[in-house]
Amino acid sequence: MEVRVFEHEASAPATLAAAEVAVRDGAHLILCCRDAETSRQVASQTAEWGVPLLSLHPTSVRSAAGWHVAVGTEAAEELRAIIGDAYARGARTFGMMMPAGPEGDALLARLPGYFGAPGMTLATPARYEPGASVLTPEALWVATRLPDVVIAWGDAVDPVTALWGLRDRGWRGPVYLPSAVVPSLANRPAPPSTMGEVRTMAPPSSVWMFLPRSDPSYDAVLTARAWGAGRLASNGALADGARLHDALRLLDAALTPWTSGAWAGVSVDEVRLALADALTSLPALDLATGRYDPDPRIPAAGRAAGLRPVRIVNGRLQPLVTTP
Repeated sequence: MEVRVFEHEASAPATLAAAEVAVRDGAHLILCCRDAETSRQVASQTAEWGVPLLSLHPTSVRSAAGWHVAVGTEAAEELRAIIGDAYARGARTFGMMMPAGPEGDALLARLPGYFGAPGMTLATPARYEPGASVLTPEALWVATRLPDVVIAWGDAVDPVTALWGLRDRGWRGPVYLPSAVVPSLANRPAPPSTMGEVRTMAPPSSVWMFLPRSDPSYDAVLTARAWGAGRLASNGALADGARLHDALRLLDAALTPWTSGAWAGVSVDEVRLALADALTSLPALDLATGRYDPDPRIPAAGRAAGLRPVRIVNGRLQPLVTTP
């Protein structure tokens, strides 16, 4: 196997240009992309070229299905994991704060499918304008519905504003935030833990220090740490280094059935197609950043079962004291 590494500026056009050079030189697969926009552009183009892509961001480009495997857990799966964890811990009545606008509308349409377990009730979600500096009216609406738990959903910033609104309105119950907020807490801390527990779902590699040996991802996390000389991420909750490890593990699993002479006489295009088929047909694997179950119909390969529930205390991830 030959691996070519392209170093370039961190932008979608530069990444796309590097990918084009690699494809022109006969690359059988592209591995790249740590942000949403770059993932979208490169996935769309590589699918058009007929070249498989392993991206290091969960952004899913449906038109690239069958060619694109996104090594990450998209927001919808993370939300599914949050709801499942809260339910397992005894929550039956759910409150939710979520953004207005097209993305919020799309999520709202999907919510009924997430709350179908026996006894589960979702109060009417409070919608807020993205970028708002104060969300206490929306928080009051949610708090007065007396839920067992609240999910403050959105981007990397707004859910923290929603959390402050809930605490300012006296809500002291558990609040779940998307994991995307964790890096931003260095600039805007969450309310103190004495005002109530704050939870999120994290990849196993982000909680390696308290991962039990019985965890299905334990061995993969140890291997990823060894590969990275003890480092799994450039940021505590980002898991970017571990995600690269997992992408290479997926590639290795896809190549394993092939013998060294299997490619003799096979064209570059045929190899690319065979590799895409092998990647999207892999069985579920528990790796360092979660459980991956590639699907030729859906590029995002991360599954809810691969995430681990944690508390956020002073901007750091800590184990939950109670277990479902």
